[in-house]
Amino acid sequence: MSFRAKTIVAFGVVYVVWGSTYLGIKVALNEGMPPALLGGVRLLIAGMLLLGFARLRGSRLRISRHDLSTSAIVGLCLLCGGMFSTMLSEQLIDSTLAAIVVAAAPLWMALAEGVLPGMDRPSRQGVSGSTAPSRPGTRCSSPVRSSRALRRGSGSSRRRASPPPASGRPSTSQS
Repeated sequence: MSFRAKTIVAFGVVYVVWGSTYLGIKVALNEGMPPALLGGVRLLIAGMLLLGFARLRGSRLRISRHDLSTSAIVGLCLLCGGMFSTMLSEQLIDSTLAAIVVAAAPLWMALAEGVLPGMDRPSRQGVSGSTAPSRPGTRCSSPVRSSRALRRGSGSSRRRASPPPASGRPSTSQS
């Protein structure tokens, strides 16, 4: 199977699995499952599936304390921040709207980068990569081109560092 075919299949799987996740959340919430429990069960199942997949591929399953603590912090932020907020909101809004709001996250990040002080504006390529999947018929309308543009554009805008003073010392103004 060619790289292009693998990429298209991977995008198809992501679209179906990722899209059906929000419908599944809505169904579970409508059946009375508490949002926090639903988020925990969802992550537990996903973690077990990924761990099993990694084990089948022969990956080493040891993790350092530093990596474990970093993963725990990121996991808590994802569970308590984004996922829990999404599940709470799905009690009030349709799952389609929730999926669209979450899918627009790269656009929100690009917008924030463009307006926050000390940040560079996103490049054309970064904006193109963020919006290409939603613009059929454009140069980047294929999943392969979209992913390449997003990958290249995501690193094109970085935080600007303040240049050091010319003398090497902080400047003092005399009035």
